[in-house]
Amino acid sequence: MAVLHPANETLYSRAAVELSRLEQLPVGGTLYAGLIALEAIPLGSAAAVRAAALWTSLVSHCQARAMIPLTEATTGCDLLASGVDRNEAKQLVGEEIAVMTHLSTGAGIGQVYLVDQIGTQLPMSWEALDRGELTIDHVRRLARVTRACAPRVAQAVDAHVVPAAIARGWTPGELHSAAMKAVIEVDPDGAADRAAKAKAAADVRVFPATDETAVLEANGDAATLRQVMDAIEARAAALAADGDRLPVGLRRFNALADLVLGRAADRPNVEVVLTMDLTTWLGLNHNPGELSGYGPISAEAARALANDANFRRLITDPTSRATLDLGTRRYRPTAALRRFIWSRDRTCQFPGCNRPARATDLDHRTNFTPDGSSDDGGKTNPDNLHCLCRMHHNHKTRKHWRAAIAPDGTETWTSALGYTYRTRPGHRHLPPLDPPDDLDELPATILEIVPEHDPDPPYPSERDLIPPPLDDWQYREFVDAYENSFGAFADRAYDTLRAAGLIA
Repeated sequence: MAVLHPANETLYSRAAVELSRLEQLPVGGTLYAGLIALEAIPLGSAAAVRAAALWTSLVSHCQARAMIPLTEATTGCDLLASGVDRNEAKQLVGEEIAVMTHLSTGAGIGQVYLVDQIGTQLPMSWEALDRGELTIDHVRRLARVTRACAPRVAQAVDAHVVPAAIARGWTPGELHSAAMKAVIEVDPDGAADRAAKAKAAADVRVFPATDETAVLEANGDAATLRQVMDAIEARAAALAADGDRLPVGLRRFNALADLVLGRAADRPNVEVVLTMDLTTWLGLNHNPGELSGYGPISAEAARALANDANFRRLITDPTSRATLDLGTRRYRPTAALRRFIWSRDRTCQFPGCNRPARATDLDHRTNFTPDGSSDDGGKTNPDNLHCLCRMHHNHKTRKHWRAAIAPDGTETWTSALGYTYRTRPGHRHLPPLDPPDDLDELPATILEIVPEHDPDPPYPSERDLIPPPLDDWQYREFVDAYENSFGAFADRAYDTLRAAGLIA
């Protein structure tokens, strides 16, 4: 092979040395010049990935720098002296940018408003973007979550979430979810008001697409839409069980049409998993709950939904996040085990993948053996099962990616190129902000953006992935574990109520 030629080996070694040097540079002109020079050296796949990551950091830096003149444009003396106010100035500059760069008017104005929000409320996000530690997608997600918040709330969330996103290597989706949770934690009193306003703006719209297709968009109450999506999935699964061999996406589309147009003979009874910690459920705390397939919701909303029979309540330890109680009164044993894993993992466990657990496969962390007795074999139980979407399940099965699981639940994934990534348990809660004084309620002043520095074989079908039925001893083991966890839950509930003075 060409890669084994001595000349190529020398060039690859040179590229590795040069990349190591470039990775130590701050983003800026020197890094740009080094990456341009690197184009003259052949790169192996692993080196090319490192080079692409450096280019991505450089792009983020350039996007941060482009925000500075946009801020100056909306605060320019020549524009403001003509008598326009700040909002008019932002619209005028946005329209000008749109025409000059061939964007739509909405995109140009939206770009200016985003820059204004980042400059006044999200300073740490801008600094991270300038250093190339976050991408513009991360910053947009955070801006979207904090758009309706008071400036002091947005700044507190920015200060908490951005360092965590950098330290843990969060994807934009993971940052989005953490930011939603942080907003509720920082300002629990405002959560209900913001939620009511957002739900009042609910709508369903259809947009034309290409080739005689269209896009249906529904925006509204997350709990309702989660139930709608689960009903679609259940109806699609029923169609497949009846022999429908259409692609899964088309089955979902037909299921939606059946349910909305009344063509389904019996509509499926679906439920959504609602997670909250024990102290929140008892009303002693106000930590956010979590709605499966959506993300964080306020404690008030979580407690209200916990009494709805269509929502499966999962109670966790407020410190360790371990599951204390999961009702299983309406499920057969094997279904209970499957739903237990769905509820615990919530999403695919591959780093950065947010595919909902219900749409994933149950994968044996240690390869399954029928009796579970061999040293290298695994059992079908909660400790040996985790959720992986079909793509990442196949990657693991084909050994493109390897996973190692630590006792605390952390999974370390190693890629085919030798890089490692980790998924970690949830992060700590944020304390709420103190009630604002009168000054905090005044409109925020416009702040200038000032830089800190210069710069197994793969399975063909889902049915094959369903764990085999538990035998008697496996079922007894599962029931014993569940009863023990429920006993611990009852003891904790009693101790908590007694400590709060609610019982003698």
